[in-house]
Amino acid sequence: LDTALPPGAPSSPNLFTNLFLATVLGLGLAIAIAVLREVFDDRMRSVEDVERKLRVPVLGQTPYVSHTLADELDSVFSPISEAYSSIRATLDFALPRASHPVIQFTSSQPGEGKTTSAVALATRFAALGRKVLLIDMDLRRPSVAKALGLERAQTGVVDVLYSRVPLERALANCGIENLFVLPTGQIPHNPVEILSSGLLPEFLARHRRDFDVIVID
Repeated sequence: LDTALPPGAPSSPNLFTNLFLATVLGLGLAIAIAVLREVFDDRMRSVEDVERKLRVPVLGQTPYVSHTLADELDSVFSPISEAYSSIRATLDFALPRASHPVIQFTSSQPGEGKTTSAVALATRFAALGRKVLLIDMDLRRPSVAKALGLERAQTGVVDVLYSRVPLERALANCGIENLFVLPTGQIPHNPVEILSSGLLPEFLARHRRDFDVIVID
């Protein structure tokens, strides 16, 4: 009956309502994602994370070095060299010297610094006048010889474990006083069988008293 009046604004969408709902839903989704990420993230980013998640005391930590790692380790006053010296002192305090300790280094994946740590700690124990045996037990990707600038040996730890050669014949001369290196030698085709055979514990029991410290990579 009356003349239609054109509206002054659209009836929908309601900009204010949509902005309010979008803000609430966006914040809620962001909080939910952050909580889920925190719950399912099992990576360890600090010393406190290591102690809380693994429930073991931390012996030390080393700074990240992107290049010239060998030069940094050789420098007595470099941050990473001082860090390894501190770790060596902590180990010295934690392990009774009379027990002729055996220290094993391992990692969850390649490139984490397992060999670097083994070599660094072995050389620092040797520098104190300790008789140290460094064993390269990485039977898939041995790298101790490369880290010390040694040539690939034809005989090594596998030959010693199977009593093919005596320990003295398999040791490599690395040029560092008090440090004796037992390289891998020829890479075996059955590393799992060798490691699970019980030969290594027998070897350690036989030669443990011959060295002050045994370091296994």
